[in-house]
Amino acid sequence: MSSETKQSTQVDREQREQREQAHPRIAKRARKISAAKRKRRIRRRVLSVLSVILLAVGGLWIVYFSPFFDVDKIQFSGIANASMDRISGITDDLIGDPIARVDLERASDQIRELPWVKEVNIKKSWWGGDISVSVIERTPVAVKAIADGYALVGREGKILQNISQAEGFPIIEGASTVNGWLKEAEPALETAEELGNTQDLTAKVRAIVVAEDGELYFDLIDGGWIRLGDSRELPEKLSSIRTVLRDVGVRCDQMLDVRTPLATAMTSKHQC
Repeated sequence: MSSETKQSTQVDREQREQREQAHPRIAKRARKISAAKRKRRIRRRVLSVLSVILLAVGGLWIVYFSPFFDVDKIQFSGIANASMDRISGITDDLIGDPIARVDLERASDQIRELPWVKEVNIKKSWWGGDISVSVIERTPVAVKAIADGYALVGREGKILQNISQAEGFPIIEGASTVNGWLKEAEPALETAEELGNTQDLTAKVRAIVVAEDGELYFDLIDGGWIRLGDSRELPEKLSSIRTVLRDVGVRCDQMLDVRTPLATAMTSKHQC
C-alpha cells in the first residue's frame, strides 16, 4: 500500500469518527448495523453446521435402518454336496436386515462348521441388496467302516457323511475317529488321494491299513497284501505296484514289498 493510500484511509477514518462524535444517533445506528451483521454471520455458521449434522444423521439412518438398503436376495455358488437346507437356514435370517448391519463373519463361521465346507466367502452388494455365498467343498478320498455302513472321509480327515456303500473309495483301517475327524491318518489320507488318481489300482485295493507302528499296507480285493512303509515316493511305489500286478500278480498268500520302489520283493505271508 502506497503512502498516499495510507494517508487517504487515515483521513477517511478520522472523518468518520468526527461525524459519529458530532451525530450520536449515527454512531448508535452504526453499532446496531455492525452487531446485526455479526449475528447474521453466526446464524449462517450455525445453520451450516446443523445442516451437515442433519444430513449425516439422515444418511446414517437410511443406510442402517431404512428398507432401501436391506438384503433382498442371497445367491449361492460351489455347493454340490453340502446341505443346502442347512446353509440356507443360516443365511435366510439375513433377508430383510439392513445390509450395513448383517453379520457376515458370524454367518461364515456357522457355514464353515458344516462337514463338507472347506472354505466359504460371503460378500455383499450395497446397491443391489444382494449377498453372494461362495463355497469350496472338501474332496472325499476314502471311507471308514462304521456300525451301519461307511463314513465318507475328506482329504483333511474330516468325516463328511454316512453312506451305505464304499462307492469305489478305499477303506482306511487302523485309524481312530475323534470329534468327527480321522486322527493320525495323514499318511493314509495322502496315499488315498494319490491312489485316487490311478483308477485301475483303486479298483484293486480294498483297504489302506495303518499298522500300530504307522506303516501302511494295501489289502487287495483279490487277496494278497502290499507293504508301502511310509507315504514317501508314492508315485514311484504305485507305478511299481501297477507293473507287478500287470506282469506277475500277487497271490492271496503273498505280500509285495515296495518300500524301496526300484527294488521290490515278494514274500509269502500266510495261507489263503
